[in-house]
This record gives sequence, C-alpha cells and structure tokens, in this order.
Amino acid sequence: MSAEVVEYSGDLEVADVSVSKTPYQLREMDADVHGEYMSKQVGRMQMDESGKPTGMKDFKGLYVGLLVYCLFDAEGAAVPEEKIKKWPARTVEGLFKMAQKMNGLNKEAQADAKKDSAATGSSGIASPPS
Repeated sequence: MSAEVVEYSGDLEVADVSVSKTPYQLREMDADVHGEYMSKQVGRMQMDESGKPTGMKDFKGLYVGLLVYCLFDAEGAAVPEEKIKKWPARTVEGLFKMAQKMNGLNKEAQADAKKDSAATGSSGIASPPS
C-alpha cells in the first residue's frame, strides 16, 4: 500500500507592492515568526467557559500588527509600526488582506487547510484508500 505524497513548497511567498510610489516587499512569515504573531493574537480573543474562541475583543492595531512582520523596505528592513500607522486605512487594509492571504490567515485559506488536513490526515501524506 503506497500513500500519495503531498508536495509543499519550502519557498516563502513574496509580493512587490508600493505605497505612494515607494517600493516595498510583502513577505510570507516563516514558521517561527508566524508562531510569534499568532501568540500575540491570543490576547485579542474572547473565550467561552470551555476556553474556545468566540470572537475578537480588541481590533486596535490588528492590521498594523500583521504588517510589521510582513512588510519590508527596499533595503530589506522591516517597515516601522509608526510609519504604517500614518498611512490611510484603505492602504493598510489592502496590504493586510494580501498578507493575511499570503500567510494562510484568511477564512478561505483556513477552509482549504481543513480540507487538506482531512485528505492527508494532517501528516502531509495522503491517507491510504479504504
């Protein structure tokens, strides 16, 4: 019985973007940085009595909080939080949505991951046929 192997890329996704004609690069987080970001988000969550998340209790800085991990200037330095905070909300929201999708943090990506997990048994290797 041979199991089908599911191939994953080891390359981080990158997108060139610009804000007011200044070039930037939006980068996918590596696993370590992703874990750090997710740990910081736990404090924003509302939990029920059993400890399951029921929603967000604080949205302040949510968009900027992701971008400081993903947005870099032409020299490769992370764009400072204070700079991002001064940009128009529509600009920050657009970049946030790109970063969210790139990092598998949007609902579509989460739904796809659940489908993949079900198909592969969460191991990255497809389950053998029954």
